[in-house]
Amino acid sequence: AEDVYCFAKDRYFIGESVEVEIPGGSLTTCQILHVIQPSEEDKDSFKKQNVKNGERQYWPPGSLYRYEVQPVANEKSKPLIVSAELIHRKKSYYSRAKNRLYIKQFTEQVGGFWKLKDKTAEKYGISRVKFDLIFVGEAPDLSPIKKASPNNQAKAGGAGKKEKRQESIDKYFTKKSPSKQQNSQPMDAHQKSLLQKLKEKYKVQNAKNNTLANKIANKQEAFRQKRKYTKKKLLQSSDKNSVLTEMEIKQRKQEEKLKMREQKRKKKEQVALLMKEYNRKKEDLELEDLQDLPEPLPIELRLPNELFGDFVMIMEFLHTFQETINLKDYFPAGMTLDLLERALVENEVAGPLCDIIQMLLTAIFELQEEEDDEIREDSDLRSSDWQDVADVAGDMRTKEAVRQATIAARWSQAYHRTPLNKLTLDASTVTEVLRLHLLASGGRCGDSSSKWRYQQRGGYSSLDDPGLMLRLSQPQILDSLSQIPFCDLSIGDKLAILSCLINQILTFSAVRDVIDERMDKIKQGKVELRSVHANDKKREQEAYQKLKDGEWTAEQLEKEKELLHRRKQDQNRRLKELNEENQSNQVLPLGQDRAYRRFWLFTAIPGLFVEHDDRHAGTCLPKGTPALDLGLLNGEDPEMYVKRLFEQGSNKENLLKTPTKTPITPTKTPSKASLPKTPSKGASPSKVAEEK
Repeated sequence: AEDVYCFAKDRYFIGESVEVEIPGGSLTTCQILHVIQPSEEDKDSFKKQNVKNGERQYWPPGSLYRYEVQPVANEKSKPLIVSAELIHRKKSYYSRAKNRLYIKQFTEQVGGFWKLKDKTAEKYGISRVKFDLIFVGEAPDLSPIKKASPNNQAKAGGAGKKEKRQESIDKYFTKKSPSKQQNSQPMDAHQKSLLQKLKEKYKVQNAKNNTLANKIANKQEAFRQKRKYTKKKLLQSSDKNSVLTEMEIKQRKQEEKLKMREQKRKKKEQVALLMKEYNRKKEDLELEDLQDLPEPLPIELRLPNELFGDFVMIMEFLHTFQETINLKDYFPAGMTLDLLERALVENEVAGPLCDIIQMLLTAIFELQEEEDDEIREDSDLRSSDWQDVADVAGDMRTKEAVRQATIAARWSQAYHRTPLNKLTLDASTVTEVLRLHLLASGGRCGDSSSKWRYQQRGGYSSLDDPGLMLRLSQPQILDSLSQIPFCDLSIGDKLAILSCLINQILTFSAVRDVIDERMDKIKQGKVELRSVHANDKKREQEAYQKLKDGEWTAEQLEKEKELLHRRKQDQNRRLKELNEENQSNQVLPLGQDRAYRRFWLFTAIPGLFVEHDDRHAGTCLPKGTPALDLGLLNGEDPEMYVKRLFEQGSNKENLLKTPTKTPITPTKTPSKASLPKTPSKGASPSKVAEEK
């Protein structure tokens, strides 16, 4: 690791981003394009510097190289040639600690040598990289340093250095001090002979060791000289084809760049195709982020399921037009689900049903009086060239019904000496007043009134009266009202009468004007929201541009973003209010699933309602529902999800396949029993559920 660091710390490689001190300027980030090898004159004039103990010095030194660099900020500028003194890496970009970490993570020891891991070499394509592609000259010799022999040390150090030899054992037998010499006893002849033998033995052994060390040093020197000669010969033979090799390398680089660019383009096209397929409208069971619906709570009502649609329609009308019909005068606490159910199911003479009919009849009579006043004030309607549609349209049965309604409209004035709208309304008279009103519905009026209704009510004529349609479609209701009070009618007949009165109220021009004003207000509000959103988006782009130009600081940008965020929240709140107002004006289903179940949201009754008809069970998926993806369930961005599928290569084929539908035999139970169901008018009987 230390040898690698000593070589790389003072040398910069082709393609590396460095900081260059350009003469006459400041530090500039540049990229190394080419490395220029030092000349022989520079090598001769350079004096070797003392290096630290343990460091290896590579020749020629890194300070003698020159580099051709290109500024990164301005790619059109001409390349510069600078010396190594003007180049340095960023602080802490490359250090001795990071070099050790690289050696530890990406290399392994094999047979006593450090070798790059196969996985790393294959990942970064090290086998295709040659040293002359990243630097100039020969590759460094990173073989381990061996201990030098005494002869080599003498050659390197010169005659002035003292040769270090193996110590003798004479010092262990010599006298160390005069005091010790006085205290020591004289040696006898046997001890002297033993000492002489040991001296001779160690002298012979030391001579043998010196001879063996000289032989090893000579062999190492011969091997080193032979290796240098081989390298020099190979270098001379490769210089002839150096120009061709560089041209091939440039051409190969260009081909690799084109190939990488083509691969990126194909990948981008495939991801765009997958994203388009992911965003297309699909059936609910084909989605990857399906979640279980909340557990529904059944609504236990005492009326048949097939009448639930009319029941909800009446609830929505009473909730939406409560100001028009003065609902608070009759029901101060408002109309609730239980109260309307009681009115339809219980046979109470003076119950809530009586109040509802009185409220609706009173609203109809007041609207008629307002229209009569407007007709009298309108002088443009006095022309006599108008012909009622009822005179030229309709069959004989309809014309006869219009004639009888015209006669019935004068009955109250003829027998009670009072117009029908002035009769007293209470629990005892409401049934007869209701019967007379239904009999008079659809009768002919004057030419001025007929023309005004046709113009102000959107082409309305006597044939469009809901009361006339009720008499023609369900004549038994009028017969029942002439014999029994309305509270004794069946639930279906009660709902038919209430629906008829509501439809009559909706035909008046005053109510039509209220609906038009609400729709215009919603439309204008959405236009204003779009305009505000476009202005905020433009304002945000201008803020970023000011920051880029230096006119604003980062703090000013943050304040502007906070202001835009608050404005965005206000826009979302306003949009939610507009959607609620639009929902109260027109009740439309949210959509339907593959089993033709329609989903509803109502303003008068909280909860999500699902209308299901067992006769149309739908079709099943041929391969079942897809597996749930945890990334999408945890809020993963759809684009990142599609890219992840493309990288994994597991489900991208499934995204491009459109499942075919196979018909199944309808059953009495829905395909998903856990879903709440709610039918509208005309649907087959099924359960109705509300989620609170």
